[in-house]
Amino acid sequence: MLAIGIDIGGSKIRMGVIDVGEGRVLKTIEWHIRKGVNPEELVEEIALKLRQLIEKPKDLKGIGIAAAGQIAIDRKEIIFSPNLAWHNVSLVEMLKQKTGYEVWMENDVRSAAIGEMRFGVAKGISDFIVIFVGTGIGSGIVVDGKLLRGVSNTAGEVGHTILQPGGYPCSCGNRGCFETYSGGSYLSKKLWDRIKTKRINKNKIKKIPSDINEINVSLIQDMAKDGDESAIEIWEEAKFFLGIGIANLVSIFNPEMIILGGGVIEHAPSLIEDVKIAIKKDSVPASAKMVKVVRSSLGAYATIIGVASLGGNIDI
Repeated sequence: MLAIGIDIGGSKIRMGVIDVGEGRVLKTIEWHIRKGVNPEELVEEIALKLRQLIEKPKDLKGIGIAAAGQIAIDRKEIIFSPNLAWHNVSLVEMLKQKTGYEVWMENDVRSAAIGEMRFGVAKGISDFIVIFVGTGIGSGIVVDGKLLRGVSNTAGEVGHTILQPGGYPCSCGNRGCFETYSGGSYLSKKLWDRIKTKRINKNKIKKIPSDINEINVSLIQDMAKDGDESAIEIWEEAKFFLGIGIANLVSIFNPEMIILGGGVIEHAPSLIEDVKIAIKKDSVPASAKMVKVVRSSLGAYATIIGVASLGGNIDI
């Protein structure tokens, strides 16, 4: 059986045709999200790309949408998406009316957790946490083989736990959130601010970015390795708070496994070792001793595989 998986990220959308029986990605397409795009425009874009992606629409079971942020209890509405600045958007019904398919929705990193649990490194494991560090930071928490949702379906918003009271302003309206220290978009903003105010060593960078969109984690990491003080400060702070944030989760949930993924981890896999060190140093010893920290086995496709395989089942 085939289904479509859609991952609406902070900067781009990934859509794929998934064999949901085996968790195989058969075909994918990606495109960048236009700044300020509204829900109606995005639904039009998805419908257009869908026609480009599949030749025989009648063979599809349906469409699974994964999005960052807070999803309604019935998983038909986006309550709040900080990346897109959307509030109370009935995306499931909009896409269903546009395409005629059954449509279901789940949080993006919870979807990745489902993918890893069914087809990836967490297969057979009942207590684990998936943490994706990308534009922001999100998690999918599995306890006794079931996704932890909470009373309002917002459990796992680790990116908006406050690690530094009164710290950097966050898109959610608070200050000092986890993702403002280790999330990719905030790392880029910090370096861009230093470039604009000429607080970087021009001799330590091959080409000075002319736009914030030219900045990524690899550039920051390379500049730090080359000795730029601003980049070192940004990178060391990111590593420190990533370690603290995840060490706290290990102490709270006592998982068997921590699975790391997302764009920041893909560009800087050395962060996995930094997290291991932080857990050993800062987590409750009994929890730290038992937990295994690994990289996502499904990588960038974990989310679309997971959400496609849901098939509208809200009991997972």
